[in-house]
Amino acid sequence: MKHLKLYENFLDEDVDVYRNEDNEIESGPSPDLTSRFRGIIKDPKAALDYMFAGKSIFTIANPATHTRFTYRVFKKEVDNKTRTLYFVSILSGPDNVKNYSFIGTIFDGNHFRLSAKSKINADSPSVLAFEWLFRTLIGRPDRFNKVEFWHEEYCGRCGRRLTVPTSIESGYGPECIKIIARGR
Repeated sequence: MKHLKLYENFLDEDVDVYRNEDNEIESGPSPDLTSRFRGIIKDPKAALDYMFAGKSIFTIANPATHTRFTYRVFKKEVDNKTRTLYFVSILSGPDNVKNYSFIGTIFDGNHFRLSAKSKINADSPSVLAFEWLFRTLIGRPDRFNKVEFWHEEYCGRCGRRLTVPTSIESGYGPECIKIIARGR
């Protein structure tokens, strides 16, 4: 993909321009640059809130070991909305949308249990990493700085793609951040 720089006089800043697969010129971030639109969450409470938002997808990376795992956590309210379950899956294949394998459930926001239905073993690095992350976020947030917590380019609450810079930074869309702030 060939990149050009255009200078827009009214903004005095440059804009990325590229040729798409049909050789047409398009502006904005090119598809190969979308990785820069993922946001890192450095605060352990914010990471836990993002995990429990409802439709979160995030990657944890360990810079010391150069390992990373991507998880998806879905929220489900049960028992007439008196109890909340969170279903945890791990990215287990090349398709970032479809290739998730269920590993376990978080009960009432404070206990993770590997499922007997999980095809991933309890001693696999991805399960051990999630268990470490979860224990760290709920009980030992001082250890959180050992990993990087990256949200994907989708709202953690509703799952829509994030496009607003402040939304990319926080991990929530403009409407969802209002709901999160109100404590719902």
